[in-house]
Amino acid sequence: MGAIARHYGNSQSVVKTLQAGTDVAMLCHDWTLVAPALEAVAQAISGGEIVPGNLLGAHARIERLHELLREIDARDAPPPGVIGCPEHHALAAEVRAKIRDATR
Repeated sequence: MGAIARHYGNSQSVVKTLQAGTDVAMLCHDWTLVAPALEAVAQAISGGEIVPGNLLGAHARIERLHELLREIDARDAPPPGVIGCPEHHALAAEVRAKIRDATR
């Protein structure tokens, strides 16, 4: 999305990504960009550039994903908080070292 944002600007990029059929547009690098992007989306909906039904479909898919994630039994998947734990960092360092050694 960065290349698109550099060409169109952040707000218009969000509109374009939703027009293209994505379910989520992320502006996680700068919170101040969110309000203008939401305004651009609202204007695009009002102007008929974005079909509200498409957004409702995206919302339904995201809600279904949330339902599926809630259905996962805790013994089948680690809790989200385990990601980035010290053991994962150690394993990542080990993998990087092996790749570095193998490419010398």
